[in-house]
Amino acid sequence: MVLTPPGSREWLEAVTPARFTAISARSLKMLLGHAGAAELIAETLVEALREREATIRNCSYVRHVERVREKLLQLARVHGRAVPGGVRIDFPLTHQLLADMVGSARETVSLALADLARDGFVHRQSRRYLIRIDAPDLLDEAC
Repeated sequence: MVLTPPGSREWLEAVTPARFTAISARSLKMLLGHAGAAELIAETLVEALREREATIRNCSYVRHVERVREKLLQLARVHGRAVPGGVRIDFPLTHQLLADMVGSARETVSLALADLARDGFVHRQSRRYLIRIDAPDLLDEAC
């Protein structure tokens, strides 16, 4: 992933253990001089842009349950693993973290998750979620 340095009022926070290596502007320029590296960087930036557009689109839903559903689908596409019965989001996801992601209160997200579980869309396994959708269908949802 390519990241710019955080601004004075920004910080980087990982939801799972992660390691970042900062590179200088000179090193980045050298990497961009290699066709393979430049292509990989461009692909990564395009994918990051797609994810941000999806996040913005998710905020357009008026009903909170739709926001939560779409955010879970987005997380499943990016971080999910196909398992029997669906796609598991492979990092701990609290109601508060999900609320922060969709711009809702934690209590509202808890109610939305209860609705989605009752409908059979999602199943909570400890602090991880199983989205009851086949992996190929998950990709179709993205299109």
